[in-house]
Amino acid sequence: MSAVHRLISFATAMLVVMPVCAGAQLRSIRHLVFHLSMTVQTRQDVRTSGPVTIAGSNADLAMMGVGPRRGAQVSSSRSAGPSNMQSGSGTTHRGAGAAADGNITVDIVAVDADRTLVADVAENTDSRKAPAVRVIVYPDGTIQIGQADIANVTDEEQMLVRMLGRDFVTQRGMNVGHWNVEHALPKGRESDQYRIVSTNAIGDLNLQFDQSMVLNDVEPFDLLAHGTALYSFAKRVPKRATVTLRMRREGGQQVMTTEQNVDFTLLSDSLGDA
Repeated sequence: MSAVHRLISFATAMLVVMPVCAGAQLRSIRHLVFHLSMTVQTRQDVRTSGPVTIAGSNADLAMMGVGPRRGAQVSSSRSAGPSNMQSGSGTTHRGAGAAADGNITVDIVAVDADRTLVADVAENTDSRKAPAVRVIVYPDGTIQIGQADIANVTDEEQMLVRMLGRDFVTQRGMNVGHWNVEHALPKGRESDQYRIVSTNAIGDLNLQFDQSMVLNDVEPFDLLAHGTALYSFAKRVPKRATVTLRMRREGGQQVMTTEQNVDFTLLSDSLGDA
């Protein structure tokens, strides 16, 4: 996936693409394993007027972020015919779906003096297997990925890794119970709201968070996301998290909408008490 597509994903509003020392062999000082369960539904609406060629395979929908799909279903409001040519005026609808189940592993290999993390992250599901990629996680959750590796870090990996930032929840946020974060983006803006709903008996936080993003580019883009998490402030790690997001991108005569539901559960932590 291109850097442009990565920019307009849930996690990469906080993404910085820079060279990363991926070759250095560093020993893991903390090993985390998360279970991942995810579904993705993508819809392509094409406005038609006169003869229009409509892509004829599920692979053509990969650009919408669906990724590898097992048993993807495609539907259309019209029959394309052998030549995939359609005529007349109206809107043609096509959709694709995907599901994934497996694990994401994170190895923290270094912590800088300013609390920046160096981590190796890998995803292994029934629809995708990829080697570990080294990322830098700044205290506020900003992610730095080497240019050569950006296509190998999935959106869901970035969703998770940003929550490992040492100041993802700050002491001030703990004290006031809610906080907002604003980010200026190229030709757009992102706004994040966080709220501590409750605290359990062992001090874990029940969080709610919402995100909105708008990019006023050649291809306008908007995103809405809602999430909840059970977060250990003591260990700076989410024990569980659920994120639902909707992305919409316009381009030419096409509107592409993606809805993604992601669940994370911490299975093991080498620091204990997963």
